[in-house]
Amino acid sequence: RVLYFGLSILVNLADMGGADLVLLHRGGDLLVEMLSAMDENVAYYAVAGVQNLSCYPDCINLLLDLRADEELKRLLTQSPSEHVQQSSAGALANIRASTQYAARLAAEEKAERERAAREAARQQAEARGPAAPTEVGAGAPAV
Repeated sequence: RVLYFGLSILVNLADMGGADLVLLHRGGDLLVEMLSAMDENVAYYAVAGVQNLSCYPDCINLLLDLRADEELKRLLTQSPSEHVQQSSAGALANIRASTQYAARLAAEEKAERERAAREAARQQAEARGPAAPTEVGAGAPAV
């Protein structure tokens, strides 16, 4: 019951303009951690708090860094609670509408393209076989 009370305070504080206080005291970290709770009431408080935090642009980076969007997707499809699903959908919509989310996606896509290019280059080099050794000074003009 104490956990419910504490989470309720965080949820309401974030809803009433106190998101900066929630973050200052690492309440955002706790809310995201509690998204995976087995207790449905704890999960509901956590997702409601994350939804409230997701309304503030300053909170989006933290939510993305903690991979809250991944847990919200899981809750959206796997939670038996309609309330948890609705709050998850709302939080995801807020996160996905942010400029930070778009920037994060672009950076991840760029990193994946670069990784794929390095892998392709490695495979091509491997297919060519080992490079033939060259003599030191070969091809240099005689003095």
